[in-house]
Amino acid sequence: MATPALSIPYLRLVLAEGTVMTYTNPKPWTCLQIRTCSYWHRTASIYWKNLATKHYGIFYESNRCSTDKDYYFVSDIANPAGGNYTFKTKQVFGSMAVSVYKTEASFTFVDNCPSDNENTVLNESSVYLTSGSGRGSTEDGGLSSNWNDSLA
Repeated sequence: MATPALSIPYLRLVLAEGTVMTYTNPKPWTCLQIRTCSYWHRTASIYWKNLATKHYGIFYESNRCSTDKDYYFVSDIANPAGGNYTFKTKQVFGSMAVSVYKTEASFTFVDNCPSDNENTVLNESSVYLTSGSGRGSTEDGGLSSNWNDSLA
């Protein structure tokens, strides 16, 4: 299944087994906790797109958006318009959030696990989950190369 192309701000995780989790319209300092989700796996790739100026995404190993002792990845602050990173070794991420440059963190925590092919609205933000191997789809959300094949 192709991951949808979006023109709105989002953070995205591509999990090792192919599930894609997309967090749209993320509000600054809202920590999306995902480690307790039944489909949770190590992460192969991360994406951030269309973030506001001075906003950046942070992907955390902890389930509480904490950088104290755990691994975390910060998106390119100089390029909030978008980027991605594919890890050589799959990483463990339990939460993600959008932060604002030079402001103090004050998190609101959201524990949300939509089921397969479902979306859930979180105060005008949404979480989308798409399952699949990723074969025949494009990473940037374009149409699959086999989009017109008949369904058997």
